Amino acid sequence: MTRLLPLGWLSCLLLAALFVAVRLMSGFALEANMLALLPNDSGDAWVEEASAIVANKIGNRVVLVVGHTGFDRANQALQSLLFELERQELGVRQSQLSTQQIESFHSRLLASSSGLLSRSDRQLMQTERSKELVQRARAQLFSPILMVGGGTVSDDPLFLFSRFLADKATISAQKMQFREGLLTREHDGKHFVLATLLLTGEPFDQNFQQRFSQLFSDTRQQLIQADSGLQVLATGALFYASDAVEQGRRDSLLIGSVSLLAVIGLLVGLFGSLRPLLLSLLSISGGLIGGLAVILLLFEKIHLIALVFGAGIIGISVDYAIHYFSEGLGADPVTPAQKLNRVLPALTLGMISSVIGFATLAQAPFPGLRQIAVFSAVGLVCAYMTVVTGFTWLDKKTAYPHSNRLLALAKQFDRLVHRWVGDHAAIVLLVILVGGGVTLARTLVADDDLRQQQTVSAELKEQEHAIRSLSGVDNATQFFLVSGSSSEAVLRAEEQLTSRLDQLIDEGQITGYNSISTLVPSAQRQAENQALLRRHQASAEVGQYYRSLGLSTVARAGPENMPLRLNQLNDAGGDHLSGLLVSNEIGRVVHMVTLSGVVQLKPLEQAAIGLNSVQLVDQTSRWSQVLETYRQRAIALLMVAVGLIWLFLSWRYRPLRAAIIVAVPTAAVVLTPLVTSGLLGEPFTFFSAMGLMLVLMMGIDFALFYAEAPEPQRPVSLFANGLSAISTMLAFGLMSLSATYAVHAFGITILVGISLALLLSPLAARRA
Repeated sequence: MTRLLPLGWLSCLLLAALFVAVRLMSGFALEANMLALLPNDSGDAWVEEASAIVANKIGNRVVLVVGHTGFDRANQALQSLLFELERQELGVRQSQLSTQQIESFHSRLLASSSGLLSRSDRQLMQTERSKELVQRARAQLFSPILMVGGGTVSDDPLFLFSRFLADKATISAQKMQFREGLLTREHDGKHFVLATLLLTGEPFDQNFQQRFSQLFSDTRQQLIQADSGLQVLATGALFYASDAVEQGRRDSLLIGSVSLLAVIGLLVGLFGSLRPLLLSLLSISGGLIGGLAVILLLFEKIHLIALVFGAGIIGISVDYAIHYFSEGLGADPVTPAQKLNRVLPALTLGMISSVIGFATLAQAPFPGLRQIAVFSAVGLVCAYMTVVTGFTWLDKKTAYPHSNRLLALAKQFDRLVHRWVGDHAAIVLLVILVGGGVTLARTLVADDDLRQQQTVSAELKEQEHAIRSLSGVDNATQFFLVSGSSSEAVLRAEEQLTSRLDQLIDEGQITGYNSISTLVPSAQRQAENQALLRRHQASAEVGQYYRSLGLSTVARAGPENMPLRLNQLNDAGGDHLSGLLVSNEIGRVVHMVTLSGVVQLKPLEQAAIGLNSVQLVDQTSRWSQVLETYRQRAIALLMVAVGLIWLFLSWRYRPLRAAIIVAVPTAAVVLTPLVTSGLLGEPFTFFSAMGLMLVLMMGIDFALFYAEAPEPQRPVSLFANGLSAISTMLAFGLMSLSATYAVHAFGITILVGISLALLLSPLAARRA
């Protein structure tokens, strides 16, 4: 082979390395959101839009709580923290309405207050309990805290409007009270003040995460150092995303470093020379650089799972180098060209089979897994090209007698296996496949619950729980969609739903809800409220109460024929309602009703029964269903990959012979879930199914090297397969220790699967 091809390939790698270096220095987006792995495939545009609103509301929000024995000190510390974050343009306080906006918002409600009643007042009027209505008004009249809600007592002597306002407080105020314009609560001898920050940047953007997290951490530390009595709590998607990125970095560093050290130890220890190590590192580097360059070129963001997986490719790309150098084992000298010629057929068949498998994996509509497929396929091609074009040029060693003892053990094991198996490999494989498959179908239990597949930092979870307990802030993933042809129709349907939700609150199934109709009732409901009010104003009990106040008539603010409309509030500071308005198109109006403190899903499902215009959306269940669907599709893709690889190998072997070779890794695929689920207690998930795809592709390499080896060379193939398996198991075995569930599932599946593939690989050997 001339030097032109090696030099040309080396030039390509150098250009790829230069491109990667430039991109890394200029910065690239690292995707930390686990849900970015999943496709948006609900088939309902309104569900998607509503889900996006909820995700944006939760994702772009950070809740801050500061506690201290003194209210003023807690407030001062909170304001200092908010000032620093706002000064650096990292966030703005939510719902910071001006005095003018508050007054405008209040006046719009007051103008239509004759049709606005709290839930409890409406119930009293509907059951003709005027006496209790008057008792409630008298108690409020003589209360130390007089809530009039605007105007004078003569405007609202029954305090109906003030109770309407109190009844419509946002969910975040359920456990907290307003003091000096802040939500606050006294608990365990401390005053806690709460503020919600809207982020000015993307919470899943790595650079923004770093800036926000660093400034927040520094400022919190300074505040606590100045006053050790302060307690500063925070929660938000940004903190979880930042923690996931940091975990991904640690995993990448650990997996990459240990894999590299293991490869160094194996190669130096077994070959007794630095040259195999240096050339293997060249092959590994070629694979990593090529794979990374392509995904940086094709994808705007790189998912952290692809990054972690990229570190694990060290264990795969080194296989080609190991098989090449293993051909030099023994005392007899072998030229570099002879080594390459011996492994080239299996090397090429294995590489193409792996690329076919990864190409099949890329058909799954999961962005993160497509990156893995592209990274791996390109990386393996680059590693293959490095071995094929460069090793015969750079390798000068002709023999490696250092591992003769291990080679002798491999020969004994090979003889033992083939004495036991004989010529019945196909029967053995058939028994394994049928027996394992039947057992798998009867005993395997899949778990697609997304909540079980998310690992959350204990410290972050503890802070979130503390804030939720103190404030009532709850990022529930369930909500209702209410649709209709007009706003009035949707508001009426909402009122039917919320009457059932009120009952669920009484039963303790939820702690609250937010809906447009609770603040802006339907015109029909407002007319009913006005009629109820007129009837009770004419009652003897209410008349006597009015006379005791010196009132002969009741002056309600605003005429009765002025129903409140939603569009009247939008320009008066009612922007928070816009988050509940999904669509306001002519002929298609969609509102969202958000929930808090959901205990069980079943009562929510029952609340929607009989309401044709109401749809319950449970995002967690929805994503779990997506995972279940694509787990099943992953199994189907696996079967397709087996078929495609068999067709490809049938081009070189007889169809029956090709079937036996493919059956070896397929048997490992069938047995792996039995071991991981049955013996290790690991759930079988979509990510486990994707791991089986890799077991198939790596297992086919083992089978092919054994199938291509003539009988005298079988011990060498067994030896090389063992080394490759050890390096791969070290890489992916470390993945099984990852705190990121998807990475862990890949790791444990491949760790078990590759062990089984190695043990079964001798069944693919040629028969005389």
